Amino acid sequence: MTCWRSFRSSAVVDRGLIKFLRDRERDGCLSLAAGREAAKRFNLKLQRVEEAGLGLGLMPERFRRNRPFLSCFDQLELLRSTVAVIGCGGLGGYVLEELARAGVGTLLAMDPDRYEEHNLNRQLQADAGVLGRPKVEVIGRRLARINPALEFIPLQRRFSRPEPPLDRARVIVDALDNIGDRKTAASACRQLRIPMVHGAVEGWYGQVAVLQPDRDAFAQLYPRNREKQASGVLSFTVAAVASLQAAATVTLLLGRDSPLATHCLTLDLLNGEYEKIPL
Repeated sequence: MTCWRSFRSSAVVDRGLIKFLRDRERDGCLSLAAGREAAKRFNLKLQRVEEAGLGLGLMPERFRRNRPFLSCFDQLELLRSTVAVIGCGGLGGYVLEELARAGVGTLLAMDPDRYEEHNLNRQLQADAGVLGRPKVEVIGRRLARINPALEFIPLQRRFSRPEPPLDRARVIVDALDNIGDRKTAASACRQLRIPMVHGAVEGWYGQVAVLQPDRDAFAQLYPRNREKQASGVLSFTVAAVASLQAAATVTLLLGRDSPLATHCLTLDLLNGEYEKIPL
């Protein structure tokens, strides 16, 4: 599968790029150094170079360990995908990093907040050196070092309505911390016809579900719709729920079936209990 039509370069440059990439292939992979050299030589973004390489069956070297489970076609699908993460605290920080490491090409991150000291117990990108800085700014800089081909779009504001550029997303991840905002996000996802990957944590407990836009499953998750004051959150519960959200997101992007599309998975890490509840 090739992708030359997406390039604005000439056919001569295309043929040159093909030869350049094939000459630098090592064990079916393309190194970051070779990709950067190609981007400079052919005046392309690194993401476009890696798209071309995947079209030739060349996996970016940093995704080599994905190969037993994700083909070049799968990796290309992720590279061409856009995911929006609403909330960049505990859940959102982990989800964004895991999706960047998996190879999702474009990530939109929405959060109005700056890091505070109480974030240090659970938020992946939080450390003493970033206190007071906007979360989306800190996360964007970190992810650029992890996945240099990533297009990261920081939106330093609170989610309130289905506005551009959220409509670009194929999946929206709910990493919010209160029921009211989650309800607004779920309604917006139905309006935009985009699936929402829901996650919530409290202490040792968490839940994950995929909310499809063709029905209002949110009302089943929160039937009383009572607002609740934020309570304690533990780092390992956040990491577990966020990882399940990231996995569900990749599953959706690759068009694979997931039991979370019809069930809510609840986690009790204190007692080691897990339950799937039909939606």
